Amino acid sequence: MKNIFTRILALLFAVMMLVSVVACTKDPDQPKDSETPATTDPITPDDSGTVGETDPADVDWQTKNFYNGETLTVLAYDTVGANKWSNIPEDVFLEENDGEILSSAVYQRAIVLKDKLGIQLAMVRWGSGFSKELLRDVNDGEYQYQLLIQQTNAINLLVNNRTIQNISGSGLDVSYPWFDTDAASMFTVKGTTLAVTSDMTFQDKICSVAVFYNKQMASDNNLGNLYELVNEKKWNFDTMLSMAETVVPTIDADGQYTVDDTYGISCQNDGAYYFYNAAGLTSLKGTSNGGLELALNSEDSVDVLEKILKLTKNNRVYLNRQSKDTKLGTTTEIVEHFASNKALFLVRPLQTLFELTQATDNYGIIPVPMFSETQEEYYTPVNTYASTHMCLPPKLTNADMTIDAVQWLSDYSQENIVPLLYEVVLGSRLTQDKDSPKMLDIIFGNRLYDIGIIWNITNVRDIIISKIGAGGMVEGSVKTSIDKYVVPINLSIDKLITDIESFDAE
Repeated sequence: MKNIFTRILALLFAVMMLVSVVACTKDPDQPKDSETPATTDPITPDDSGTVGETDPADVDWQTKNFYNGETLTVLAYDTVGANKWSNIPEDVFLEENDGEILSSAVYQRAIVLKDKLGIQLAMVRWGSGFSKELLRDVNDGEYQYQLLIQQTNAINLLVNNRTIQNISGSGLDVSYPWFDTDAASMFTVKGTTLAVTSDMTFQDKICSVAVFYNKQMASDNNLGNLYELVNEKKWNFDTMLSMAETVVPTIDADGQYTVDDTYGISCQNDGAYYFYNAAGLTSLKGTSNGGLELALNSEDSVDVLEKILKLTKNNRVYLNRQSKDTKLGTTTEIVEHFASNKALFLVRPLQTLFELTQATDNYGIIPVPMFSETQEEYYTPVNTYASTHMCLPPKLTNADMTIDAVQWLSDYSQENIVPLLYEVVLGSRLTQDKDSPKMLDIIFGNRLYDIGIIWNITNVRDIIISKIGAGGMVEGSVKTSIDKYVVPINLSIDKLITDIESFDAE
């Protein structure tokens, strides 16, 4: 992450730029149905809507081409509609300015792109039908989509369908600072990179997982200064659990736990990989020759997963909003439950901030805890069911235009949009807490994706999320359960490597 002083300087330029944007009074769009495409036509601004942008610091990549009004159509996953989120600003393209600060910046970015490079943006959003729509487009030979922004966990479908290409051989240079090199490594096997993420979009950033804590409940239980614990690197899993256990449960007369009860930790099935990744562990790891190997059955992994299982089975402390008896259907309900002093800790992606501030201002934000006192750094898991990554279709009708647009949009966004996201929206505007910006620096500083979950390696998601995350495994059985699947998991890894290696042979 960029030095905070550099980001603040860039922020000042960005705020000056946005003063010129005329805000509309239109209400933000409601989330779209995940199966229905939402098409946004290219924008054609008049001269009065075009203003100068911040001069990029790095100019060595820049194109000398001008594309005379050609259209770049992006096929983007509808994260907001598919996950029933609300109040989330658009991060790719807006036809009209809705007046929100981030949306205004994204709207303005398209105007400047057309002015500087002569490229018009258009966007089509799909939910769960994304892969089928792309396959139809490729099979029909239309190739109308020249840039793909797909759900992170669904990239493997595009690999299976051969509807993406090897970015490593496309001419798109991902070594620039606006690309997330850690994220790219998750999608690089044997030198073939099939997906990347850059500052062009911020969906992956707001899918970074954090711990929100209820300040009233923390005060009532005399928990002290949690920010100091984080800064002193004393914020760990055992500390979180001991604090959660101080919450006195309110239980129905029949002894059954429901959403009306009070909990120490509010989360869901995904909590298993949240805490697992926060220990600096992933189910697979890279090998020295560029391949992948199983890490889920290591001694460290098994020990950590056993402790996580013990937590997820503890209904007195842990509210799993996806469980049969305590299910909460939407993120709004989860937030309202937390804001009503029903949970001390809420473990969720940062997108929750956009809804949380509508319900309460009495909360703090800290990273997911380290797993032990010996751990040196905080690791931030990323919710891969909602985050997105960028891919390239198998055929680019105008490769230069696509590559130039990606680089320009990413560079521009690093200077003008990411600082707004970090300092203004997630920082001072939503958290309203002087200590939160430093916590956000920690959260964004060391993000971690789980390779096995991303690639949907046989049984990995089931073991971590459906069994351990749901508390559906007998304590003490983690190692034997994993051992049963070592052979099929390794076969799945071998098949993935073979499939990816064949990309260069085509």
